[in-house]
Amino acid sequence: MFIASELRRRRKAAPTQPRTCSEQSHAARRLSGPVWTFALFLRRIGHGVAAMIVSASRRTDIPALHWSWFMDRLRHGVCSVANPRNPSIVSSISLRPEDVDAIVFWSKNPAPMLPFVREIEAINPRFYVLFTLNDYPLDLEPAMPPVAERVAVFSRLSDMIGPARVVWRYDPIVLSSRTDADYHRLRFERLCGQLRTRTERVIVSVVDMYGSTRRALKRLESRGWRFSPD
Repeated sequence: MFIASELRRRRKAAPTQPRTCSEQSHAARRLSGPVWTFALFLRRIGHGVAAMIVSASRRTDIPALHWSWFMDRLRHGVCSVANPRNPSIVSSISLRPEDVDAIVFWSKNPAPMLPFVREIEAINPRFYVLFTLNDYPLDLEPAMPPVAERVAVFSRLSDMIGPARVVWRYDPIVLSSRTDADYHRLRFERLCGQLRTRTERVIVSVVDMYGSTRRALKRLESRGWRFSPD
């Protein structure tokens, strides 16, 4: 994959000293925007070199909800990240291309980023998108555009950056009285047909019944929904 080959190239060219969190974090200062939404990974990839991968983000949908903020921070080359366990601790993280090995975008609706794809690539072309695309009833995803619109966004994004850099997530699979196994088989097969030339990989997983998830689904039981306990 593009990202992997680029990381290998940078590893060979990089100095032998590892980059650490302290080297990436400067005096804490607040910058406007949802600073709690960013995640940062430092992964050792050999020869004492650490790869800095920015995850944007598993905590919220930055492309759909905070895109103006992200582009502003990317243009300035820096963002603030609050410690999720102690929000009063805020670190300043470089987004400069020489410091960031890859950016991973997570989104259910990355339509707002489409007009800026070329600008992102001009700043740092080492990015890809994890695009969550299901076809659920509105009760489960009330804020989502129609699935046809999201398929169109997926296709356009794939045309712009290539199918290898748009990874499809059919996730999470929620089994219920209205979305049983047959429901998912039918819709997954249909989406496979629509995306067969638009991506090279699909990630599938079943919902984890965390406490917050159980509470959210519990509210739908008054509307006649019944969910699998597992």
